[in-house]
Formats: sequence, C-alpha cells, structure tokens
Amino acid sequence: MLLTGPSGAGKTTVTEALTRLADDGGLPGCAVFDVDLTLHVAALGYDVWRNTWLQLAHGLAGNGLATLLCGTIVPDQLAELPARMLVGPIHHAALDCPDDVLVQRLRDRPAWRGSDDEFVARQLGFADWHRSQVGRRFDTHRSGPAAVAAEVAAWVREVLGTPTGPAPETTGGAR
Repeated sequence: MLLTGPSGAGKTTVTEALTRLADDGGLPGCAVFDVDLTLHVAALGYDVWRNTWLQLAHGLAGNGLATLLCGTIVPDQLAELPARMLVGPIHHAALDCPDDVLVQRLRDRPAWRGSDDEFVARQLGFADWHRSQVGRRFDTHRSGPAAVAAEVAAWVREVLGTPTGPAPETTGGAR
C-alpha cells in the first residue's frame, strides 16, 4: 500500500503517528515505513530506490506482513520495475489539505528545504493530480496527526480485511 501526497501535506508527521499506532497494535500484520528512510539509495537512481522498496515489501509479505509505504511514490512509478511482479495489487491513498494551507506549510519550512516558488508550484500541481487521480484522500488540515493516522489505519485494515481496532489483550491461559 502507498500513502502519498505532495510535500507539505503532512506525510512525515502522519507517518510518525502511524508508526506509534502500529507499535501499539493498531495495525496488526502491517509494517509502516517512511520511504525517505532509504533515500540515499536514490543516488543509484530513483527506479533502483523504488525497486528496493518493492523487494522489501515482497520480503515482508513472505513473513506474513503487509507493507505501508509513506512518501512521494505513485503506482505508475512502480509499474515497470523488475520487482513489481513480486507484489500483489498496490492500493494507494493520499494526504491532502487546501492549497492555501499547503503553500503556507511549504513557506514555513526552513530555507534548506528549498521551498522556492517553482517547488511550491510543482507541489500544487501534484496536489491537483492527487485530487483527480486518487480516490481515497485524508484531510490533514481539519484533523490532527493522530486522528488522520487513525483514519489511515482504518483504511489499511479495510484493505487487509483485518479487525477494526487493535488486537484484544490476552489475560493469560492457553493460546
């Protein structure tokens, strides 16, 4: 599964909340990753980087875990990669917020993040693309990160066909 969106939509913040939720049992059978974790691999080429994530997802699936990749990857970028045949259907959703909020978030970033006018315009275009192409979107403006993470987790559980909440605690006895 992919959770994507333009820069400034809240991917890093929501991914942190999703990771905490997963650690607390709210996403049973699913590993959550911020794709920027391996961004150094992109020095070998973005297709190599994306293919590496597909290979990791395949490896995790072999151990009974689904994968939720959070970052700026869209399914079309994966379609022709060598490892694409190793994974099943790719479900994706996007984080979104109103354009004025997106612009403000990008402008509020430190200068080293490079949010100049051209970058902001590209992200607005990417946001428009998501709005027209991605059916499942989560608003990061009206809800806080924990609430958005809970909504995303519910979507993940829906896709996986798993229960609607964390696994019940056991009180002892035979399993």
